[in-house]
Amino acid sequence: MATLISIIQFIAGIAGCLAVVMSIVLFLHFRWPAAAMWGLKLFVSALSSVLMLVGIGTLIVGLTTNSIFIDVVGLCATIVYFVHFLCVTRSPADGFERVFGAEWKNQIRSEQKKYFKPDHCVPCAGKNSHLYGPDSVERQVRLEYSAVSF
Repeated sequence: MATLISIIQFIAGIAGCLAVVMSIVLFLHFRWPAAAMWGLKLFVSALSSVLMLVGIGTLIVGLTTNSIFIDVVGLCATIVYFVHFLCVTRSPADGFERVFGAEWKNQIRSEQKKYFKPDHCVPCAGKNSHLYGPDSVERQVRLEYSAVSF
């Protein structure tokens, strides 16, 4: 049984150390000649949720086997990748609401709203195609665009 615990500790220690070493790339800012390093950073960033799970697994193995080194490695990997995951998945804080207020949409006058595109997120005719007249040039262009795009 001691041999099995030692093997599990060894595997968890190696996996945790690899996760921590790979996390170093997340803290570096690369300039143009380092295209290969950008690829490595992209790879580590894409695997951040998996590497966070590796850190959690390493932490659990360290806690169950009373190994302080494996605990510290697992905790470091978990914290680094959790913070990275939070920073990447958060919406960017551009300060738009802070400058214009939380109710900025209600401050747009109806005279201005009539110039807004009714379906600015839809690149084809879509559900708002009834807003254009049947002979409207804009309707024809949008219908042609939707035929080409699909």
